[in-house]
Amino acid sequence: MRIIKYALLAGLLSASCASRGAPAPSTNTVTPTKPYKETFEGYKSETPLVGGTNGWYASHEDVVAQTKFVYSGDMAAKIPFDCSLSNRFENVVSNVWVTMWVRTMLYGYTNPPPPNTNAATVFYIDTNGHFVAKNGTSAGNWTTVTKTATDGEYRLENEQWSRLDMYQDYEAGTWKLFSDYVLISDELPFVNKGVTNFNGFDLYNGQANSFLDNVEVSYAIPADLVNNGVDWLPHLRATANVISNEVNEDYCANSQTVGVYRAGGYYKLNYECYVSAGSEWMSIDSTGGTSEGETNLIVISYNTIYLSRGVHTGKVTVVGRAEGFGTNVFAVNSPTTIEVRMTIAHPLPSVAVDPTVLNATIQKGANAGDKTFQVWNGSGNYILRYTIAREASNDWISIGAPSVGTITGSGETNRARIGFLTADLDYGTHTGRVIVSGTDLEYGDTVPERQV
Repeated sequence: MRIIKYALLAGLLSASCASRGAPAPSTNTVTPTKPYKETFEGYKSETPLVGGTNGWYASHEDVVAQTKFVYSGDMAAKIPFDCSLSNRFENVVSNVWVTMWVRTMLYGYTNPPPPNTNAATVFYIDTNGHFVAKNGTSAGNWTTVTKTATDGEYRLENEQWSRLDMYQDYEAGTWKLFSDYVLISDELPFVNKGVTNFNGFDLYNGQANSFLDNVEVSYAIPADLVNNGVDWLPHLRATANVISNEVNEDYCANSQTVGVYRAGGYYKLNYECYVSAGSEWMSIDSTGGTSEGETNLIVISYNTIYLSRGVHTGKVTVVGRAEGFGTNVFAVNSPTTIEVRMTIAHPLPSVAVDPTVLNATIQKGANAGDKTFQVWNGSGNYILRYTIAREASNDWISIGAPSVGTITGSGETNRARIGFLTADLDYGTHTGRVIVSGTDLEYGDTVPERQV
C-alpha cells in the first residue's frame, strides 16, 4: 500500500485516494533546478485525469481538465462530489514546498472527516472558513486555526479561489501553512512523524464541485510568496535613516549610535551590517545580530582628521533576512541604509589689531617718528595671511617691512611698523588710514579687514 505523505482536503480533502487503471504507476520528480509544475493548459477539455496521466490518478473519470472554472489561463481540474485526485512523486529527498490554487468548498458537517494516519499532513476548511488540521495519529486530535500566525483575522469564503502554500519539514515533523500569502500557522505537527519524505498528495471532495489549478512542488520557497510576504516576513527598521554630525577640520568627530530592530512580521530578524564602499572614514562596532522586536545599537565611529572641509556622505548598509529560510529570503525593507552626513567645518581666521589709532604731534617741516601696532589672529582659527597697505591718497605714510605675514591661532602676534613723511605737510590735522586685509591661508577665503 502506498503511504500518503501529503493530504489536502477541499471541502473534505482527505488522505484517501484510489488510483485507477494504470498498468504501471506514473510518477513525477523534483530537482533543485527543476520544480514540478502543472497548469492543466496542455489538456483537451474534459480529459479525464486518470491512469497516471502526468502522474494524476483520479477515483472517477468525472475528474477532468475543464474550461468553465479556472484561476488563470484556460484550463483547470474539476473534482466532483465524492471523488478524489492524487499525484505521485519519487526520489524527492528533501523538504518541499507545495503550492496550489483551490476553489474551495467549505466542509459543512458536524464531525471531522476520517483521516489517513499514514499521512504527514491532513486538513480541511470548516464552515466558518477556518483551517482545521489533524494533530497526531490519536482520534479526535484536530486543531482549528482561528487566527493567523501574527494574530490577525482571516476567513475563506465558499467557492472562492485561494492560493495555498505548504512547507513540509521532515526533520522537525512539522509543516507551515500559508493562505493567499498570509502565514496561517508555522509549526503544525505531522499526523505521522514517521513519514520521512514526500511522495505525493491526495485531494478528496466531500461537497459540490471543487477545482484545482497551478500546482507546483519545489525544493525552493516560491518567489512570489516571498515577494508578497509582508504579513510574515520580518520588517527591518533603523531608528534613523539619516544622521548628521559636524566637526572642525583636522579633528575626529564624536561617535554616534543608531538602532536596528524588527518592526513587524512573524519570523525572527537576522541581519548583517557593513560600511558601504567609499565610506572608509567610518567604522562600526557590529557586523550583525538578531531581533524579535528589541532594538540593537550600532556604534558608528569616525576618522575625519584627514577630510577636507565640506559635507561628506557615508552609508551603513543593513541586510535583513527571515530566520530559518536560508540566505535568499530577505526581510521587508532590506537592505536598509543609514546615511551619515558629516560636515567638516573650517571656521575662518580673523584680523585683529591694537592699537587702532596712532597719534603724533610735530613741528612743521619735520618727520614724525615711527609708530608700531600689533597684528594677530583674532578668532584663533587656522592660519591668517595678512597684508598691510596704506590708502593711495596717504602718500605721507610708509609701511615698514615686512608688510605681509602669516599668523596661527596659538597666541602668536606680529608687530607692524609705520613711518611718516610729514616734512612737506601744511599746518593742521592730517588723517590717514592703514588697512590690514586678511585671507585664510589654506582656502584663500577673504576675511573682514581692519583699519588703523
